[in-house]
Amino acid sequence: MAAVRDAGQRPGLRAREAGGKRRGGGNRRAHAAWTVELAERTEWQTPRFSVWIARLETEHANIESAIAWCRANGEVEWIARITAASAWGWVQLREAARRRALVEETLAALADLGAGRLRAGLLYAAGLIAYDQYDLLAARVWLAESRTLWREIGDEWHAAWATLYLGYVLGLASLPDGPALLEESVGQFRVLGDAWGEAFADTRLGLVAHMAGQLDVAWRAHGRAAASFRAQDDRAGTRSALGYLANVALERGDAATAADLLVESIDQMRSVDQRRRPSMAGQLANFASLAAAIGQPERAARLVGASEAELRQQGGRALNPGDRWVKERHRAMIVARLGDTAFAREVTRGAAMGREAALAEARAAAVDAQGGGSRWPCGLTGREVEVLALLAVGRTNQKIAQRLVLSVRTVDRHVGNVYGKIQARNPAEATAFALAHGLNAPRD
Repeated sequence: MAAVRDAGQRPGLRAREAGGKRRGGGNRRAHAAWTVELAERTEWQTPRFSVWIARLETEHANIESAIAWCRANGEVEWIARITAASAWGWVQLREAARRRALVEETLAALADLGAGRLRAGLLYAAGLIAYDQYDLLAARVWLAESRTLWREIGDEWHAAWATLYLGYVLGLASLPDGPALLEESVGQFRVLGDAWGEAFADTRLGLVAHMAGQLDVAWRAHGRAAASFRAQDDRAGTRSALGYLANVALERGDAATAADLLVESIDQMRSVDQRRRPSMAGQLANFASLAAAIGQPERAARLVGASEAELRQQGGRALNPGDRWVKERHRAMIVARLGDTAFAREVTRGAAMGREAALAEARAAAVDAQGGGSRWPCGLTGREVEVLALLAVGRTNQKIAQRLVLSVRTVDRHVGNVYGKIQARNPAEATAFALAHGLNAPRD
């Protein structure tokens, strides 16, 4: 989040008057001031946020030291500035639980703070942290007030983010205004020219639509997000959106499409900074859902165990609330198939597998979903039939990629597989095969 300091504001003035005489040496004060400036230079909620995630982890000791010094010396407004600037990063690192007391303490200490940027930012921070703890009532109150203040100030970008999270919180609580606010935030980012913010908002719109059973809306929203993240070369964002699409495909009963999307998402994952490991846990959980959907509950339980082991390696960080909803539903399905004892046994085995073995299990589930018992000629998978049908009506690989929400490289691979299986040497022969087997798609 950008800096939220009011012009002309004297940092910590009210807090020092309330807190008594200033203590501490000049070096400690200079260090605290440097930390505030560092926090306010961060670029969260942008394509560069993963760079700052790493920086936040690196500077963890400095931030803790600065907050402790500020608390001891009555510099509460400095704490507010650090909190307002860092909260989104703290949520990504799953630090909300231990930051909740700090943000509430700061809000109480600055209760008489005027309706300026600092209060708007602090309220937004409080709302994010409450949301991440699934305290939706508190999050709703704080985010709504933050949104109002940002709009009064005329800061449309921060208002769009407050609108996004307010809509998401309402959607998670199944309240009717949630989807409309999310749609509003998508439009706000589009007007602002913020493609990354628009794509992120689409993922949240898709999650809420999925929860409400509006699968077509969810598919379109996640598809737009995946295409946008891919165009921006944001591999982490692409990977997440593909995972969300896969969950929608599973809900539609299309395990082959889900497998295809998850294989591409895992390929995207390997090129992402490994410090963002919570996303690996999410991907393994997605493959667990896939395995459950194709009737492999033991493998599904092992992948649940592997996912939970990944989370434990990251200090017990949880999946975000939207992801958690999907995973808890699928976990319940797996337990129902296996029973508690067998489920616990396979989870324990999965937790001990290690990352590479878990990825091998995941890919095996995908292979089974894509080609096991194929009902199509020449062993074609469902996804390959879709690609062939689009080839037969004259679509280029790029157009097919856009239609199926895949990368061009993935479509190239499918086309090569199709040619090999049906022994075609060119598009004309592939088209003839499709027509002979009734696999051609209708023209748009």
